[in-house]
Amino acid sequence: FSGIEGGIAGITGSGTVNDNGGNLTLSDTDSVFVLPIDASLAPTTDGDYHLAPGSPVIDQGDNAAANSNGLTLDFEDDDRIVNGQVDMGADEYALCLVEGDDDNDGVCNASDICPGYDDNADFDFDGIPNGCDACAGGLASGDTNADGVVDVNDFVNANACFNGPDSSLAIGCECFDYDNDGDSDLEDFAHFQRSFHTP
Repeated sequence: FSGIEGGIAGITGSGTVNDNGGNLTLSDTDSVFVLPIDASLAPTTDGDYHLAPGSPVIDQGDNAAANSNGLTLDFEDDDRIVNGQVDMGADEYALCLVEGDDDNDGVCNASDICPGYDDNADFDFDGIPNGCDACAGGLASGDTNADGVVDVNDFVNANACFNGPDSSLAIGCECFDYDNDGDSDLEDFAHFQRSFHTP
């Protein structure tokens, strides 16, 4: 597969071109590489032909072709398949090339809001990854770890949240506000007890 500026229609000359549907049509405004150099300046060692962030060729390759040809690393010895799909070309886009991604969740260390956990796992869609969300199961669920069961593991977190009436709801305690009145009081605790599951 290839990315072709102007697509198959942009190829001129004699003969027949059959792409079997695997090629990408690129426009002259597509940002494929970090710093491409105009072809008229060749030969040159200038430029940066690493894939640019948002490049249309990222994750557009053929895993089966890469695997069957033994391509496990790119030209710089980076893993050939990242994010589950190989990129087109000789370079595999490495999002966190400089600062790294210690927990391998695809979020660079400098932007990682929940180090050590998968930032993409957010069961209740509140923008706080499950690993750092005291209430991962969602509003009024009582399920702090998003395992689908209200049990002793959730009770450990609940203790800090039940602060009584007329107290503001602490951050991460929204799963214990069953009556949605902005606090976690005895009424909420009674509901939590009814939800509690013992093995």
